[in-house]
Amino acid sequence: LKTQSRMLLSRGLELFPKNNLLRYNFALLLDEEGKGQEALKIAQSLLKEDSENPAIKNLVGYIMANQGVNLKKEETLRKAIAGLEKFRD
Repeated sequence: LKTQSRMLLSRGLELFPKNNLLRYNFALLLDEEGKGQEALKIAQSLLKEDSENPAIKNLVGYIMANQGVNLKKEETLRKAIAGLEKFRD
């Protein structure tokens, strides 16, 4: 399944290299494959483009936590959750 996901995401990024949803999911996949540094680069570039997006903030925190980076996890999650209020209907 990961191989198929990688192929589909890679092809999607070839066609739509600036698509944030594809880039987000590709970063998640890379992290799952143990390629945290590459995943973090993508996630940080997404964060530069959309610094107020709580999902992207959470992605960066998630990847960093997986790499063993010492984070204030609770504080980061609270900020991300608080930011979700903007996206409610």
